[in-house]
Amino acid sequence: MGLDAVHAEQICISGGFKVKGVAIKQKNVFGLTQGIESGTLICTGDTDPRAIFHAWWISRNGVDFILIMGTADAENILTGLAPGRVWIQHQWRGRGNNKGAVKTLFLDLI
Repeated sequence: MGLDAVHAEQICISGGFKVKGVAIKQKNVFGLTQGIESGTLICTGDTDPRAIFHAWWISRNGVDFILIMGTADAENILTGLAPGRVWIQHQWRGRGNNKGAVKTLFLDLI
């Protein structure tokens, strides 16, 4: 079932098992992932149909944040970061005063 997520429910039923629940995969939910290379951080921002811009901030102490860049899409890959705890903030922005909440996560890079 893990190799074919689209048909996982049918595969489960065909084996004589009952499906207790089906998880809905959500696209672009704010998250941080360690990249394959050391010092690489993959950031995925939450979004909204009104989003046209994504603002990103970084901090090493969780208090002092620096605006690092804006992106047109909800994914951002940061490279060359030193090992240790890294806090990232994200906010989507649209036209006019449309904008999402500033959300914060941290990850311990190796």
